[in-house]
Amino acid sequence: MKNENVEKKQKDKTKKPFYKRWWFWLIVAVVAGTMIGAFSEAEEGEPSQSNTTEASTAAQTQTDAAEKYEKVNLTKLFVELNENALRTKNNYQDKYVEFQAQIYEIDDDGNYIIVRGLAINDYNEAFCRIDKEHLDFIMQQDKYNVITVRGKISNIGDELGYKITVDVDYVGERIIEQN
Repeated sequence: MKNENVEKKQKDKTKKPFYKRWWFWLIVAVVAGTMIGAFSEAEEGEPSQSNTTEASTAAQTQTDAAEKYEKVNLTKLFVELNENALRTKNNYQDKYVEFQAQIYEIDDDGNYIIVRGLAINDYNEAFCRIDKEHLDFIMQQDKYNVITVRGKISNIGDELGYKITVDVDYVGERIIEQN
């Protein structure tokens, strides 16, 4: 019995050093592989910061479109505004929305467009401020074309009639949803 205890103590004292253990070399291999991968990417000429930023911005824009904007029906929004302007302002002021609309007026200076809902006899008009980046698209449009508008409702209320002002982030072709 005493002999067994002595053998155990000797075994404990003769343990392999950590650098001879399998787990140590696994860690070294992982760290080395990570470092080699990082250095090789830098040497291969990664895309410039601006190209990477542009690509990620474009991808983020598509993602934002799905997540950031609440789809609304412009005609129904004006009905809500007519029924209770205070509640509608509370619900939609500074909200990002997406809607389909019919072009009613195009500003000759390219600062805004006025759109109407798609319902028959919908004479309510939303004032949409546009940026210079939207001019090429808008210049190809005509009155009564149906477009998609995404933007932030910057003003909603009843100033000499019911009014909605949208600061446009995107204006483009009508998006037809498929079920």
